[in-house]
Amino acid sequence: MSTRRPAVLVVGSGLAGLTAALDLVQHGALVTVATKTALGAGSTAWAQGGIAAVVDDGAGDPQDSPGRHADDTLAAGAGLCDPAAVRVVCDGG
Repeated sequence: MSTRRPAVLVVGSGLAGLTAALDLVQHGALVTVATKTALGAGSTAWAQGGIAAVVDDGAGDPQDSPGRHADDTLAAGAGLCDPAAVRVVCDGG
């Protein structure tokens, strides 16, 4: 009896695409990654991402809190964020 490995095409070689490809390979899939130009030529390296964190800048802003950062992140995410994950990241920041 032969077992067939699923063949998967991942479109995009940015962080999300390569992460998905690596995860699929670890689960036994045969993966092909399609990219516009060359691996590493995308915009991932230019991304301005980061962790939202409350930082004590000495101004003592009583309105600054992990909850407000989470609310801002959820609003900016326009429904695409997982609220529980956002809260964990903002609380841990």
